[in-house]
Amino acid sequence: MIAFLSCLTYAIIAGPASGWASPPILALFTVAALTNVFKHAFPEPRQDGTITVRLAPAEGGMLRLAVEDNGEGYDSKDTVSSVGAKLIQTFGRQVGGHSGIRSVPGEGTVAELVFPDPAIHRGEDHLYGEP
Repeated sequence: MIAFLSCLTYAIIAGPASGWASPPILALFTVAALTNVFKHAFPEPRQDGTITVRLAPAEGGMLRLAVEDNGEGYDSKDTVSSVGAKLIQTFGRQVGGHSGIRSVPGEGTVAELVFPDPAIHRGEDHLYGEP
């Protein structure tokens, strides 16, 4: 399972964003989101569930990296100021985009990072936190 996740994280980083100046942010976002899934989405005795990691084009020349699960879910209002939620939001700002977590009790959780597609925005270093 760990090897699969390592390969998946590598594929995300090396995918459409190859050559981008900040691929570690994508890896950190993915690891943080997956860590939350493994800690919270499928508590004992539940051992089944689906986790999907997806990188896809979004509107306006953006890319959307999402980590979704069909686990327990929770009331999103209860964690707006949690350390994990703040960390996810910080990743969005660091790549010139936005990020967040949506969850519904009993239906699962989605952590997403939406950021400028480097293939379209190449040379616009100001988007990635550089002057």
